[in-house]
Amino acid sequence: MYKVNSDVYTKDIMTSRAATQTGIKDIHGLKVEIWENSKTGEVYAFAWVKTASLYRQLMRRIAANTAKAEVEMESIETMANRGDKLQAKNNLPKVQELIDDIENDQRIMLSIDANVSDEDMAVEETNLLKKRYQALTANLKNGINIYLSCNASMFGASYSALKEEIQGALSPMGCTFVRSADQSDWDIQVNAKAREYNASTYGSVTSYFVYVDATIIVEKTATGQRIYENQISEKGGHTHNYEQAARQAYKDISPKISKIIKEQIQQ
Repeated sequence: MYKVNSDVYTKDIMTSRAATQTGIKDIHGLKVEIWENSKTGEVYAFAWVKTASLYRQLMRRIAANTAKAEVEMESIETMANRGDKLQAKNNLPKVQELIDDIENDQRIMLSIDANVSDEDMAVEETNLLKKRYQALTANLKNGINIYLSCNASMFGASYSALKEEIQGALSPMGCTFVRSADQSDWDIQVNAKAREYNASTYGSVTSYFVYVDATIIVEKTATGQRIYENQISEKGGHTHNYEQAARQAYKDISPKISKIIKEQIQQ
């Protein structure tokens, strides 16, 4: 039973609140009565349903949600097997929500009849469902395995910072970087090179300009499919020398490369 001030809640809102606050969702036959104390302005709501009707509906809903969860897990397993681990991981909460609903309905059945049978509550099916879900969650826990081959040069010298910056940008997504393409979900290749563009002098100040050209290839290991291949360029400038200009260009192009990779592996 719920008591509120009628100045705050209308009777319609009270009817809806009483129905939802019982802890029983989408149950046919749920009835709600409203009483209002004209002297105090207080409103009372009482929700109820026939026990036998509720019991049958809970049994049917547990069976339906168990079937839905199994279908959803099959879909997630398919995604994971074809290399779409991130999408698979993002769909896990759907299964957890279904399991939560099943367990909530089982608790309500127990409150109706303490001697309810395991068969009526589908206990065996639920336990198998939860074990399968736990195994699937553990399998996806490490996130996405990425093999990143990154070769970046700056006028003949290696520029290792680019690979480190890309890895740093991808790590918050739950990416794990592996040592070979065979161990990966995604095979990513980045080849970048700095080239001098020009220098311009104004008064006593000379500005040096450089372009960094980067080729990006993203392949899905499970299918061998090349998802993305393109080249992007970034201009960098500095008043010290071409090397500093190249460092600036690399600094500016790194987040752009990372963004492209993120977009591709999240599709």
